[in-house]
Amino acid sequence: MKKFVIPVAVLLAVVFLVYGSYGDKEADKSTATASDKIDWVTFDQGLKIAGEDGKYVLAYFWRNG
Repeated sequence: MKKFVIPVAVLLAVVFLVYGSYGDKEADKSTATASDKIDWVTFDQGLKIAGEDGKYVLAYFWRNG
């Protein structure tokens, strides 16, 4: 039984990898990303807008290195 399970698992993995590489490349290009849908503002503008609307501001900073 073990001799049967491993080849079947490898075959399924190969099928999923090959099938996953095929896709509608045109559809991938035409879809908008999340950054295209967000109306980005500067930090100061964001604080002003949040203050006017009575909302909180979440700021996330990071540094590489």
